[in-house]
Amino acid sequence: MTLRELLAKTSYKRAFNSIYKQYLKDYSKSKVELFSVNLRRSYDHLINLPKKQCKNVIKLEMFSEAICLHICDQDECDFLDFVEWEDLIDCEIVAPKKLSNSRRLGEIIWEITFWGFTPKQIQKNKQEIAERSKNGESFPLQEYKNREHRLK
Repeated sequence: MTLRELLAKTSYKRAFNSIYKQYLKDYSKSKVELFSVNLRRSYDHLINLPKKQCKNVIKLEMFSEAICLHICDQDECDFLDFVEWEDLIDCEIVAPKKLSNSRRLGEIIWEITFWGFTPKQIQKNKQEIAERSKNGESFPLQEYKNREHRLK
């Protein structure tokens, strides 16, 4: 099943409920609502992407209760950070059978929105990081681990 097919099979509400259970329980109601609005925007954007040939796979692996996501070609795997969404939408998904579709989709949406809720926001963050690096500035990843900064 591709990411596009998973989006067609799985409602936003079910995917968001999975995200909430895994990641958002400890946030305030207002923060959860902001996440919901922004994640819905991401979901809608993904649904409307044009078809594109994809030879890679999105791989979900479970380690105890944690899930690790990668994009893989025949030779190697890499993180999903900064991968263009149009390069993901028609990729096959490889995941453990015990993961429900809502959990699969929730994990993918949560992961690909780490740097922003839209491709434009993600590109802006990528450029900022590259610029800071080019100027010899350190980039504290801790600033980005708390996703609340994106809700401002």
